[in-house]
Amino acid sequence: MTNTQLIQHIRYELKEQGFVWKREKELFEMLIPNEEWNKYKTSWSNWKKTDKYRYLTKSPNILRAIEKTLKFDSSIWSESDNVQKEIINKAIKEFLDEDKPHIDISILIPDEPLLTKKQANILKIIEEVAKIDIEEIVTQNSELFVLNRTNQKFLLELIPLLYSRGCYSLLHEKAFPSLLVHHQDKIEIKIKRANTLANLSNPDYIGAMQILNTIDNDTYRTDIQTTIISNFRRNSFNNITLSQDDLKKVLRSIIEYYYGVYLNQKLYHYYPAINLAYMVKLFDIIFQNNKNVEDYDLEKIYKEVLPSISNDKKEEGDNHYYAIITELEFHLILNVSGIDRKIETLLDNEKPEIFLVERTLKQMKWFIDVVEKFSTNKIALLKGFQEVIKLLEDYIYCMEENLLV
Repeated sequence: MTNTQLIQHIRYELKEQGFVWKREKELFEMLIPNEEWNKYKTSWSNWKKTDKYRYLTKSPNILRAIEKTLKFDSSIWSESDNVQKEIINKAIKEFLDEDKPHIDISILIPDEPLLTKKQANILKIIEEVAKIDIEEIVTQNSELFVLNRTNQKFLLELIPLLYSRGCYSLLHEKAFPSLLVHHQDKIEIKIKRANTLANLSNPDYIGAMQILNTIDNDTYRTDIQTTIISNFRRNSFNNITLSQDDLKKVLRSIIEYYYGVYLNQKLYHYYPAINLAYMVKLFDIIFQNNKNVEDYDLEKIYKEVLPSISNDKKEEGDNHYYAIITELEFHLILNVSGIDRKIETLLDNEKPEIFLVERTLKQMKWFIDVVEKFSTNKIALLKGFQEVIKLLEDYIYCMEENLLV
């Protein structure tokens, strides 16, 4: 075999395309993502220093991995330097143009400065002021909302703040467009961006689904699939003047989708389950005694998800609230009495973020609106929901008033 400078050519071409890395381990893990660095670092180091192919002859799996990652033919190892350069130039550009890259380029992060005093001060102010004042603060500091590496740490700390306050317009128009590409590709950012699109005054449910469909991660799979179906549901009701027959078809499809996600889990989870319960109850109220939903036993489903509710109740943060409120929503759907007092106690004790309560409120109001539009039945169930909706609205109002003081 001939000597080769293949790695040097790859490094050079990546830098030409604007990517840098801090340690050689990062480059190794990018090109050979499924191999352990410690096992091959000596061979890699020798090859990098001497540019000689012979040092890697005992590691054919590394060669095959590089071929697979950059879609090389095995003949590249014996080509001349000029031919290698041409092949690498084309391969790197094709890789960067792919919708789903084979390389995780998120590790190729440029140096980003720490927060300035001004940035830290703005974050502190935004955390303490009322939502109504945040837009003015952002407008007065527009230089921090441009595509610039010096703003990235500020934006990454600001986005959760704006998100928790429900500042979806600012997130959509100012914050997300100012993030560099490797931050936009983070799962947490994609999820927030998708939920932002779905909560705009003019929602983009299709755009939200498109973003969520780019996330391929087992940890988030149930949440992502459930949220995609929820956006499909919202879009269906948002864009169609539904007849009774249209409603039946849409609801039947949505129920099947939620149930499919619900069943495809080792531990039945309450997130797809509560969405399924809302849709089954809606179908049952509007199309009474219908065989389409008689197989969905909501009492049984509730009991099946109790372990997942108990698990998240032990956590802190958003999941803790979601677990408690979901259990109470199940009780509402199952027509248990006295739930308004329990929710009032929950709000008093937990003081959840406004945006969390807004999500619960939005789901309940949507449910009531559809029932009132399509059903002539004045069922007792609605009274329980209406009492809780009033509680949630009063809580949000009081929380916002406290920030205005």
